[in-house]
Amino acid sequence: MPEGWTEHMAELRLRVIFVFGVFAASLIAGFFFAHRLYRSLVMPGVKLVILGPGDVVHVYLLLAGSAAVAVTFPIALWQCWIFISPALTPRARSVGTKLMFVLPAVFAGGACFGYFVIFPNIYRFLIHLAVGYGLNPLITANEYFGFLVGIVLPFAVIFELPILLMVLVELDLITPKWMASVRKYAYLVCVVFATLISPPELVSHLSVLVPLLLIYEISVSLCTLVYRRKLRRGSSERVVTGDPSIT
Repeated sequence: MPEGWTEHMAELRLRVIFVFGVFAASLIAGFFFAHRLYRSLVMPGVKLVILGPGDVVHVYLLLAGSAAVAVTFPIALWQCWIFISPALTPRARSVGTKLMFVLPAVFAGGACFGYFVIFPNIYRFLIHLAVGYGLNPLITANEYFGFLVGIVLPFAVIFELPILLMVLVELDLITPKWMASVRKYAYLVCVVFATLISPPELVSHLSVLVPLLLIYEISVSLCTLVYRRKLRRGSSERVVTGDPSIT
């Protein structure tokens, strides 16, 4: 067994336990605030129903669990970063730490975008479509919040993609050229993902797909800036040290 392996595994175990502890505490707190979450997340004029007494428990569990995931996910990423950062160069560690501090705000921004922009537009379109066909929509609480969480949480995670990719570029694990070379595969993944999390009709698919493609292109642009800055910094350091490889 390599030297220090036991210590690393012990540290990893403690960090995993800490993350699960945060999730458990957030889940318990979520149950206490589930009623407030319910009232704040239901759009004005929407009347929800349940099909049985057990649905109430399921709705509260869904709300509390989603809140716990939203609180825990950025903390889990931060714990992962703390675990791997000692093995990095001081410069990469400094840049990565600064980017990691942005993650909670980006996560919240993605959740807000999904809730205030994507979800209501898709929901209203589908309801109007049903009414146009002469149908009387009867939405259960389970279906409403399942649909809501299925859109908001993925967008909260996806909005962190540019930050995570910039960290990978800073760590020399990927390059903007590589990202551009796999663009068609990335687009395919976006299409599949948008199809899975949105209702089975074209407008909903496009409402999710277009932001995903924009986020990927923004990621490529930001990573290009990081990579060029990294190259300039490397050239400056070689000039200062008198590295003959630059001549």
